[in-house]
Amino acid sequence: MSDRPHPTEADVAAARELLEYLTAMVAERRRNPGPDVLSQVQIGEDPLSEIEVLGLSHLLILAGLDTVTAAVGFSLLELARRPQLRAMLRDNPKQIRVFIEEIVRLEPSAPVAPRVTTEPVTVGGMTLPAGSPVRLCMAAVNRDGSDAMSTDELVMDGKVHRHWGFGGGPHRCLGSHLARLELTLLVGEWLNQIPDFELAPDYAPEIRFPSKSFALKNLPLRWS
Repeated sequence: MSDRPHPTEADVAAARELLEYLTAMVAERRRNPGPDVLSQVQIGEDPLSEIEVLGLSHLLILAGLDTVTAAVGFSLLELARRPQLRAMLRDNPKQIRVFIEEIVRLEPSAPVAPRVTTEPVTVGGMTLPAGSPVRLCMAAVNRDGSDAMSTDELVMDGKVHRHWGFGGGPHRCLGSHLARLELTLLVGEWLNQIPDFELAPDYAPEIRFPSKSFALKNLPLRWS
């Protein structure tokens, strides 16, 4: 996703290229189905339409690529800062899941969710009428001190705690389980292959803005 407020001709061209690629892949799998997901959703008793498959394919790429990439960046940033944490996770790989949940809690890739009120609601002494556009900041909820886990600190107590990094209710992130799997596998394999690494000297984290996802601009790492 572009970090510019308005799409450029290059952005539009890239979007068109992605649509053409996915359209061709969907058609190919419909003609010659295999064991892959893109084939399976198009065959059987209740197959999805071409538009439905294209929509889901776009969703998987656009909602699941930049967000997971952002979480990878924040994960490696914390690990680069904490050699003792790296050692603990290498010795106790089951704790990687706890670490991933904490990263998503502290630095959610999609920290703000747009919503529209369906009825009058009072928040902070102000009544919002039905139909009011609002922005819910899950990142703030995860750090608001409402319980012992909602802090600004990385809580590595061996337990997976509830949080709002993936949203909640009927609009909870559909890809949360896939994201957890991807991040857990990546961190585990990274620590196996590159157990010791550090941040580049004088590095100061910067956040991409404006952007549709919350992510680091860059993350220079060093290892031998």
